[in-house]
Amino acid sequence: MVTVPKEFPKTQRITWTLTANGTTTTIPFHMHVDYNLTPFKSSEESPNREFNAPPVLKFAAAGPTFMGPAITLAKAVSRTATAGAAMPLDLLVDDDALYSNGGNGPLSNAGAPVNVTVSKYRGPGTVKVGDARPKFEGLKGGKPMEPYSGKASTTVTFSEPGDYVLHVTVNDYSGAGGGGSGCCWTNAMIKVAVGGATSTNGQ
Repeated sequence: MVTVPKEFPKTQRITWTLTANGTTTTIPFHMHVDYNLTPFKSSEESPNREFNAPPVLKFAAAGPTFMGPAITLAKAVSRTATAGAAMPLDLLVDDDALYSNGGNGPLSNAGAPVNVTVSKYRGPGTVKVGDARPKFEGLKGGKPMEPYSGKASTTVTFSEPGDYVLHVTVNDYSGAGGGGSGCCWTNAMIKVAVGGATSTNGQ
């Protein structure tokens, strides 16, 4: 997000330049209303004239909530695990099940209201996710425009001790990257302190 002064003219252009692996990419943009996007509220109305918002994610019923893509390590939840042993991971999601598709007609092949991806963000060893895209059990709703609640579970196994970070992404009907409206998905991070395996032969 780039904050500009209140008097910033709509014809003024801003250029974002990023250099990675020896390649420089430059992206210009300006304040045209057609590009006024936010990852916390869809830029297009749903059929009921409300606006889609990102799913709400929790890892425990009484745990902290995550909503939208603005995640930092400072907000990550913490877990402990043992190398070689599967760490259970529960996911609880609530979503408004709203969508926008330009014409506001019914969704064709709507699929599940939400889907989740669990992956390694960083850490010294390899990470095996039992089901990297676990399926949700619906607790409420399940169709477009019906508020949805669901839960899913998977496991994560770490190959060696060390400090790891897992990355979790939840998408709703808008799909990966939020589709044309630039909304709505939720990211979260989990910091996992992985200890060494306990010996079982007394050595």
